[in-house]
Amino acid sequence: MDDKQYHAWFSQKQKNIKVSIRDINVSKQVKTSLSCIYLTDDGKEIEVTELARTLFDHSKNFKDSKYLGKVVKFIRCIYD
Repeated sequence: MDDKQYHAWFSQKQKNIKVSIRDINVSKQVKTSLSCIYLTDDGKEIEVTELARTLFDHSKNFKDSKYLGKVVKFIRCIYD
C-alpha cells in the first residue's frame, strides 16, 4: 500500500453477491476474491469487502456495512 490511508468496510451482503458472481464465472475460469484480509495500524487482522481512500457512507450501497477503520497493510485475499 502507498503512504495514503485506506478506510475499510465489511458487508456480508456484498460478500454474498461476490459468491454469486464467482459461481456464475466458475465455468469461465475467472478467479474472484470474496474478501481480503488487511492489517490495522494496531496490528489486528480484519476481513474487508471494500476499501476507499476517502471516508464515505458505505451503507448507501450495502445496509449491513460496518466501518472497520483504517488499514495499513494487505495480507491476503479469500477466494472460498
